[in-house]
Amino acid sequence: MTVNMSIEGNSKPMMAAESMVPDSSSIVEEIGRGDLCLQNLKNRKLGTDTPIEGTAEPIVSTPVLRSGSMPGTPGRRTTPKIAGLRATFERAVSDGSVQPLRSPGRLEKSRSLEQAREQDLQAVRAKDEEIEKLKAKLEQETGLRHEFEDKYKRLQAESARWEAQRARQEIEWRGELERHMLERDKAQDEFIEIKRQLLSLKRSISLSTRLGNQVPDSDFTSEMQHLYHELQNWVVNSSRRVKTTKSATDMLACVEGIVEPMHVEYLQALFRNWNPTMKLPLLQAVTIYYFRDVWNDPLLFGLPTWRNGVQEAAEIFKTVLPLPAYNKWQAVTLDTLKQNADIKESVDLAAKKLTGTICTILGALTGAEESSVMETSLNVIVRRAISLSHVFSVQQRAHYQFILPQPGTPFDPAKMDDTSLEACSPSHAISCATFPLVVKHNEGLEEGVPSMSIVVKAKVLCCPW
Repeated sequence: MTVNMSIEGNSKPMMAAESMVPDSSSIVEEIGRGDLCLQNLKNRKLGTDTPIEGTAEPIVSTPVLRSGSMPGTPGRRTTPKIAGLRATFERAVSDGSVQPLRSPGRLEKSRSLEQAREQDLQAVRAKDEEIEKLKAKLEQETGLRHEFEDKYKRLQAESARWEAQRARQEIEWRGELERHMLERDKAQDEFIEIKRQLLSLKRSISLSTRLGNQVPDSDFTSEMQHLYHELQNWVVNSSRRVKTTKSATDMLACVEGIVEPMHVEYLQALFRNWNPTMKLPLLQAVTIYYFRDVWNDPLLFGLPTWRNGVQEAAEIFKTVLPLPAYNKWQAVTLDTLKQNADIKESVDLAAKKLTGTICTILGALTGAEESSVMETSLNVIVRRAISLSHVFSVQQRAHYQFILPQPGTPFDPAKMDDTSLEACSPSHAISCATFPLVVKHNEGLEEGVPSMSIVVKAKVLCCPW
């Protein structure tokens, strides 16, 4: 059997046969070549590429024991040099420094494996390149995501800023709108009041042109009804937006602290059963209560201080003259005084004082601030009531009486009109009176004329209790 082995850097084979013993020259030559190959391997490991030339030291040949020889036959001997060379060669083969000779089939298989490894390496490189591309794309998308997140945060902050600005502007616009609406309502109220004053002036002028003649009761009724509606509208316009949280005790204490002692009893009776839902009728009742001084003046409301002398003369004439003659004297005297321009200023001052008193009391009861517009409107109504009372005073054939029912008075449908929403029966008592009863007392100059008639019914508010 023959074994072929090759050492890298040496192309000549080394053959060994168990059936023959080589001569010493061939063995020495092979050993020299082996030493040279071994030195070259060491140089490669040390990084030296220059081969070392030389001759190997001679080795004593040993006989090789042939197969099948007898025990006494001398065999092949091995020197330590050869043994070391063989061990070195085996180690080189095991380390991969020297590849053993292969058969053509094994060589082809090795090449196929190398090609497969190369293909695997190429596939790995392609995958690595694809991974690098994906990593680059991921980094790019990550950068875009961060950029869009930053842009989203900026837009969100800007949106919040615009939303806050819109909310502030909305509050400002709402406040401005409410202010304009209040101004509009105020302007409408002023327009209605001016229109009412103009109508009142026209009525006063129309009534003044007939001073020399007797005024029919229908005209008195119409004028008094118009005065009632004017006063009612003024109370509504001046107090409807005012919210009062006072109790009945607070209202009674307020009345006692602000009004004169002579008026406390009547006004406290109004607020003894105080209910905020009855605010407007009660305020109108307070207002109309102070009009009593206008209608119940024995002469003319608002005359200067010298009116005391006229009052003394009237009391004297009333005792010495018959009633028709006294009424005629009183009508002529008062008509003459009323047409005097000197008393106009005194009447205006009296009207202004009465207006201020009413506004002060209503302001204390409701807590509302006094308005010059509403005070001016009330002053016009007061002056119109004074003018109407003067017309009543100069009538020669009749005497007019103004009666304001007390709170708690039983309801009388013949003399009262209930302005509440609930039906009121005679068994009910009135809570307040918002307009007086006007009674005409005739002097009996004509036959068939009743001695008393009702010109205007009292306007009352009934609340069952």
